[in-house]
Amino acid sequence: MKLFLAAFAIMIVAQIFLINEVVLAAHIAGHTVLITNITQVQTSLEKIVFWLYGIFWILAVGFIIWAAFLFMGANGEADKITKAKIMLVYTLIAAAVVLLANGIRDIVTNLLTGAT
Repeated sequence: MKLFLAAFAIMIVAQIFLINEVVLAAHIAGHTVLITNITQVQTSLEKIVFWLYGIFWILAVGFIIWAAFLFMGANGEADKITKAKIMLVYTLIAAAVVLLANGIRDIVTNLLTGAT
């Protein structure tokens, strides 16, 4: 569970820090690819974050289903019910944090660009 929360903390930190000016060179299959425009870097980061969101939601649904199976298999045992409740609560907290991070990113972007 700590690994699960740490992965989402890394996603949030990756969103917060924006790169101001970057010139990257990558050697891919014998070709040198230069990224010289900040827009290219921003687009690449947005694609990465988009995929991380997708992976997060798949994992979140998986953890919710896992918690449901723990509830069903608890058979009234307090320890197993508590474990399932904790897993469900942590998953919902992580989902709320990711939703808030996305909203905060959009708000900051709109404030900085002057968009309404």
